[in-house]
Amino acid sequence: MRTLLLVALASTALLFMGCNSNQKTSTAPQLTTAEAIDAVAVTGTPKPHESAGDAVKRQFDFISKGQWGREWDELHPGQQAVVPREKYVDCANATNVNLTGLSVDVIETYDDPMDISGVPEKTSTAVTVKLTTEASKNAETNTVHEVLVAGEWRWVLNNDAIAAYQAGHCP
Repeated sequence: MRTLLLVALASTALLFMGCNSNQKTSTAPQLTTAEAIDAVAVTGTPKPHESAGDAVKRQFDFISKGQWGREWDELHPGQQAVVPREKYVDCANATNVNLTGLSVDVIETYDDPMDISGVPEKTSTAVTVKLTTEASKNAETNTVHEVLVAGEWRWVLNNDAIAAYQAGHCP
């Protein structure tokens, strides 16, 4: 059972890291106009309204509920152009992973260089998390990457997952 849970957690994390609708509905909280203007005036770029760790917790919450469309909505827009929403949802549903009661604890965040297909940014915020489910007290530790795009944290797929989607396969 422990091995099955660890495989399920690892598979989900890989799908998350390296797992075309024209509609984009972000569920991330939005900056008010005043906050956005203030952030741009001070920094030159929109300031995030939440931490990268909080974004990861919300995104894993979508995964634990099987809300794959909402998860795709927070994928980096450069990768959304390559990975159709319907294909992402179909691939995610095919994993048949049940993560009811998933607990996500942020262990560490740090700046991390990256070179990811479809993502022009060359630096991400790496977020190391400990994932645990209700069914088991065994935990899996993974590091995922978030990129700040127009004041919102967006997660990214790894290059292997992008290549699989481009070939028409699930990662």
